[in-house]
Amino acid sequence: MYSWRIIIPKVLANPAHEDLKVDKSIVVHPLKEGFVSRIGEIQGQKADYGKRLSDGKGIHVREYTDCFLVHWDVVDPSADPIGHILNDAPHWIFIGALALFVIVLAGLALSRDAS
Repeated sequence: MYSWRIIIPKVLANPAHEDLKVDKSIVVHPLKEGFVSRIGEIQGQKADYGKRLSDGKGIHVREYTDCFLVHWDVVDPSADPIGHILNDAPHWIFIGALALFVIVLAGLALSRDAS
């Protein structure tokens, strides 16, 4: 069985957010090597795990039935949640702004109906 200490440098050799597929049968489960459970975007995975690196980057592991998909994030969400959204998940800014816009429009429509 491989340790994540061997897998992580291979992941970091790729560009940020580029997944490396790791067969589950050849590596120790992430929770046994310092990763913690995380919440990630739903992409059919069973679970998400993360590990903050000393330089503030993060390793993100998505667990599937037979493999792990692993990539690194520019900013680990446990180190800087806003920095993580800005650098690694900027689409959530658009989604949040769109949701706020819809809420404001609905509020305006309700206030006109009440008048």
